[in-house]
Amino acid sequence: MMGKGVKVSFKVWLEYEGRPIIGVGGVKLLKLVDNTGSISKAAEEMGVSYKFAWSYIKSIEESLGVRIVKTYRGGKGGGFTKLTERGKKLVNFYDELLNNFHQIAKIFEDKSGKILDK
Repeated sequence: MMGKGVKVSFKVWLEYEGRPIIGVGGVKLLKLVDNTGSISKAAEEMGVSYKFAWSYIKSIEESLGVRIVKTYRGGKGGGFTKLTERGKKLVNFYDELLNNFHQIAKIFEDKSGKILDK
C-alpha cells in the first residue's frame, strides 16, 4: 500500500523580474495589517519586529512600483493603516493561486493512491 499517505507538498511565492516578492507569510502579514489597522499589531501577532514588517512591506512596494498599504494619520482615536486596492488585489491573487495549487495537489494525491496501491 505505497499510495497511502502520499502527500503532494509545495511552497508558493510570487517573483517579479526574478526576485521573490511575497509568499504565504507576507500575505498573512498584509491580511493582519488590513484586519488590525496597524503594522505594529500585525507584526506582534506574527512574532516579528515592527521594523521587519515595515521593511518587508516597503520592499514589496519598491519591487512592484505601487503602494500596497496606506497609512492614515491622527484624528480622533489615532491613525490606522489599510491595504490599498492594489494591495487587496495582490492578496486576492495570491489566495486564488494558492487555492488552485491545493486543488491540483489533492487531484494528484488521489491519483497517486490509484497508481501506487497494490
